[in-house]
Amino acid sequence: MIFNLNNLYIETIGFSVEKVLGEYFFDNVGLDESQPERIKGFRAKVIRGNAGKRKSVIIRDGVHYTFIENYIPVKDADGRVTRVIKLSNEPNEFENETD
Repeated sequence: MIFNLNNLYIETIGFSVEKVLGEYFFDNVGLDESQPERIKGFRAKVIRGNAGKRKSVIIRDGVHYTFIENYIPVKDADGRVTRVIKLSNEPNEFENETD
C-alpha cells in the first residue's frame, strides 16, 4: 500500500497523489497480460524480506513508461517486514561511466 511517494514520479505517469495514497500502485495502471502474475510472485518475495530489482513498463493513456525499480524491505526488531521502500528511476537518468 502506498503511504508516501515522490511527486516527480507520480507526475511523470500522470496521477495525482490523492488518487494513489492508500492504494496498491499496480491497481491503478495498465499492465500487459503477463505482468500481473509476475508482479504477484515478485511482491511475495519482497514481503518475505528479500530485496529485489526489476524493470517495469507502465502503460498510461497509450504511453509506455519504463522504470528500473529497487525494492528494499524494512524490518522491525523481530525481523518482520513492516514496509517496503521502492526506488524508481528512468533508464536515461543514469550517468555513463564516460560522462
